[in-house]
Amino acid sequence: MAGEIQGADVRPGRDGVGALRVLGIDTSLRGTGLGIVEEAGGGRVRGLAYDVLRNPPGRPLSGCLVHIQDELKRVLADYHPDVVAIEGVYIARFAKTALILGHARGVV
Repeated sequence: MAGEIQGADVRPGRDGVGALRVLGIDTSLRGTGLGIVEEAGGGRVRGLAYDVLRNPPGRPLSGCLVHIQDELKRVLADYHPDVVAIEGVYIARFAKTALILGHARGVV
């Protein structure tokens, strides 16, 4: 991922159980945001990595969706999150925009 935070491969145990690792996703066709955090003990959370999956304006819808899916597969394989949190749709002012966002959320 673009922003690797030092110690990203460290996964401290908690009574023999690994720390909970969460992948957060802010879905968008042209710039899907990703962030990975995990428990750091004492009620704290440690950031591990972050990135934006960018698709250029000229790339067709199908190419954008494949790129998002391929990059998410890589992130899942590299970081093994326990939980994935996907930001909800908070507004859909235009039907076409909502449909495109739905496609991007579908590959996630």
